[in-house]
Amino acid sequence: MKRLKWLILVFLFLAVPFLIAQSGKSSARDHEVADLEYALQNENPDVRLAAVMELAAYEEAAVPSIGKALKDSEEKVKLAAVDALAKIGGKSSADALAEALSDPDRRIRTRVIVALGTTGRGAMPHLLGALETEPFQMARMFAAVAVAKVAKPGDVPAIMKVFDRQDSATRMYLIAALVSISDEEAYAALEELVQSPDRQVRFYVVNTLAEAPQKQDMPIFIKGMEDDFENVRMWAMFGLANLNLPESYPVVLAALEDEIWYIRKEAAYTLGTLGNRDAVPHLMPYLKDPNPYVRGNTAESLGRLGEPELASSIKPLLEEQHPAVRIKAAEALARLNDYSGMERLITMLDSPMPLHRGEAYKALKRISNRDFGVDSKKWAEWWRDESPPT
Repeated sequence: MKRLKWLILVFLFLAVPFLIAQSGKSSARDHEVADLEYALQNENPDVRLAAVMELAAYEEAAVPSIGKALKDSEEKVKLAAVDALAKIGGKSSADALAEALSDPDRRIRTRVIVALGTTGRGAMPHLLGALETEPFQMARMFAAVAVAKVAKPGDVPAIMKVFDRQDSATRMYLIAALVSISDEEAYAALEELVQSPDRQVRFYVVNTLAEAPQKQDMPIFIKGMEDDFENVRMWAMFGLANLNLPESYPVVLAALEDEIWYIRKEAAYTLGTLGNRDAVPHLMPYLKDPNPYVRGNTAESLGRLGEPELASSIKPLLEEQHPAVRIKAAEALARLNDYSGMERLITMLDSPMPLHRGEAYKALKRISNRDFGVDSKKWAEWWRDESPPT
C-alpha cells in the first residue's frame, strides 16, 4: 500500500509540471487566436487578410474566428477565409462555411461549395441544402460533385429528393453518387432512373455503370439495350462487354441487328469473348457488313469460336482495302491454323499509320508468343524460319 502511494506521488511530481506547461501553452495559444481575431476588425483590408492567413495555422481552434471573416466587406478576405477553412477541414469548418451559402455574390457561394467538398462527411447536409436552394447552376453542379465524393449508404432518399430539380450536368454527378453508394437502395434508384423520360438521365446511368460494372448491373444494361436512344444502347453494350457474362448471350446476339454500326461492332466482338459457339452461324452474314469495323470484329470472333473450315469464308477479307480488316482477318485465320495472312501482317509493320503498325504488332505477338517489336525485318526472318510447310 505504501509502495502504491509512493508511485502516485512520483507520478504527480512528474506530471503536474507537464500539465501546467501544457495549460500555459493552451492559454498562450488562445491569446494569440484572440489577438488575430481582433485584427479582423482593422480598417486595413490587408491586415485583415494577413490575420486570416495566420489564423489558418491554429487549425480547429481558429475556426470560429475565421468564420467571422466570411462576412468581411472585402472579397479577398472572404476568399482567404474560405480557403483556410477548406484546408483545416472537418465538421466545424463545414458548419462555418455553410453560413456563407447565403452570400449575395455567386462567386463566393461557388467557392464555398467547392470548399465544402474538401471538408469531409460533415458537409453532406450543407451540400444537399445547396442543391435545393442555390440558384447558380454551376455551383449546384459543384455541390453534386462533392456529394459524389462523400455519399454513404442512407443518403439515397435525400439525393433522390433533390434530383428532379437539377440540370443535366448536375444529375450526372448525382447518378455517380448513387453508383458510389452501391447498396440495394441505390441500385433500386438506378433501376428507376434507367426508365426516366429524360434520355440524358438514362444515358448517364448506363454510362456510369459501364465503366466498372458489377454482375448486379446486368438487368440495367439489358433494359438499356431496348432504349430508343442510341447512346444508351451503345453504353449498355459496353457494360455487357465488360461484364462478359454467359447470361448476356441472347441480348448481345440480338444487338448484331442494331442499326448503329458501333453497336454491331461491339456485339460482334463480345460474342467472340463470350465463347458460345452457337453464335457462329449468326456471325457469318456480318463478314459482309457494310461497315469495315463490324467485318473485322466478326472475323476476329469467328477465329475464336470457329473451326478450320471457316477459313475459306474469312480469307477474302485479306484483300480488303481497310487495313484494320486485313489485320483482324489475318489473326483470325492464324487461330484457325491458316497462316496465309502472316506476310500481310508483317508488311503492315511498315505502314505509315502508327495505329495500324501497332495493331499488326499486337496481332503478331498474340499469334507467335514472340516479341520483335515493330521491326518488320526481324519478323520476316522469324517467319521464314518458323512458317509451317505449305
